[in-house]
Amino acid sequence: MTDRTAIARPIDPAVFADVPLRDLYRFKGALDTVGCEAEDEDAAALAMSMAGVVERAAVAHPAADPAESLLKFLLTLEHGVPLMDEDLVPMIAEARRVLALDLGETAPKPD
Repeated sequence: MTDRTAIARPIDPAVFADVPLRDLYRFKGALDTVGCEAEDEDAAALAMSMAGVVERAAVAHPAADPAESLLKFLLTLEHGVPLMDEDLVPMIAEARRVLALDLGETAPKPD
């Protein structure tokens, strides 16, 4: 890695205190995608670090309804579960379908 990551300051998860969980969920998903697909190692590391900050903010955020409880579950587990985990992967897929319906989005197809 180069010195470019030295310019990134630590971010306090509290800055996201007023951000709705739905937005944190979408933001973390985008950061996870960048972190996994970026060709530049520094950019990938920075995106993954920021995704961790967003995840910590979501955990601290109180869930106001069942949909937000699902969002918190997905924020903390969705991208960190090995695809071969026979127990959690189906639960995550089901939570994503229920949440998509609650948000008025097209439900993802079963995995």
